[in-house]
Amino acid sequence: MNDLADSSWIQDGTGSKIVYLFFDPNCPYCHHVFDSLMKIRKDSPDLQFRWIPLGMLGSNSTAKAGAIIQAPDPLKAFMTNEKNYGFLNSDTGGGILPAKQVDAASQTILVENLSILQGQNLYGIPVVVFQADDGKPFYFSGQRSEAQLREILAHVEAGSFGGGQPIKGQQNK
Repeated sequence: MNDLADSSWIQDGTGSKIVYLFFDPNCPYCHHVFDSLMKIRKDSPDLQFRWIPLGMLGSNSTAKAGAIIQAPDPLKAFMTNEKNYGFLNSDTGGGILPAKQVDAASQTILVENLSILQGQNLYGIPVVVFQADDGKPFYFSGQRSEAQLREILAHVEAGSFGGGQPIKGQQNK
């Protein structure tokens, strides 16, 4: 949880139960977790997701993550990526066009976010992290079924744990 203080994320929701999720725009497992989480939040509006972008899987992952970070509204760009997942021509990954150029600030965010995972020797994504209701940090990596996610997320503690910085869209810079 302490390492999350160095993370940059996209806030999704305003609930008091905060869940951090490391994702790559081209990750099919991340996409499946996203789909399940959107269904779960309909029943649990007290959940807030903090999506932590990475560019690590495919040749255009960094450029797609950069497009999300550099967008006027990063949450909207992230949602576009997920809702259009697998629909771009000759692309089985995220549904956002890669940025033509990833600026230095976006590169820094991606390097710092990746270093958090590497510092914990975590290489499989998605990685989901939250403060559990027993007072201990909890994390898992990889895809889970919707039922498993519901059971796991029932144990998220309310409160501001972890920290980090929200990614400000181009309109807010």
